Amino acid sequence: MTAPATATSVATLATHRALLRKGLTVAEATSLTAFLCGIPLRDVQWSLAQVNRLLFIRELHRSGRLGEDAAPAKVH
Repeated sequence: MTAPATATSVATLATHRALLRKGLTVAEATSLTAFLCGIPLRDVQWSLAQVNRLLFIRELHRSGRLGEDAAPAKVH
């Protein structure tokens, strides 16, 4: 299952590309993009796709569409 393109994923892609143009490596640009989005780095090497998926899930949870308070899924 893939997450649809959102304004957030477009923004992270633009940020990532801008950092690459400034001379950062892919790993550096991705880590800085994740950090700017509030994702903890610690010893994790994030990919841009993972950052976008995590932001997508974060938004689902924030909006109440995922988690304890989410409405139960309908079974067909």
